[in-house]
Amino acid sequence: MPRVNLNLTEAESLKPIPEDAYPATVMECGELAEGPKAHYVPVKVAISEGECEGRTFYVNLPIEGKGAGIFVDFINKCLDTDYDVDDLEELAFDTDELIGAELIINIKNEEYPKGSGDIRSGVKSTARAA
Repeated sequence: MPRVNLNLTEAESLKPIPEDAYPATVMECGELAEGPKAHYVPVKVAISEGECEGRTFYVNLPIEGKGAGIFVDFINKCLDTDYDVDDLEELAFDTDELIGAELIINIKNEEYPKGSGDIRSGVKSTARAA
């Protein structure tokens, strides 16, 4: 097998971090993607303070179906709005408005994939920044 040299200057660690609530910033919103159950927008958030500052995570936010309420909740937490899915049939929104928003991410460590023994950290839930 040929030898390869990996450039790791921009590589992101997959090592687990302590389960906790961390202040974070929305760094980018990706292009609309198609998942097995719904279309979603991948949103990259980065921990903004403390020992884990700079660590990034992705949150996939569904734009349709029952899960679309998760996206509305995320918008409300990031932008301090109060959209209510019970009062709306549709919400037109520019995802660029989320970039730079501050929020709290709650990190949970889980085995992924199940049965592998690999533990990974992921965003379990979000909250409004104080």
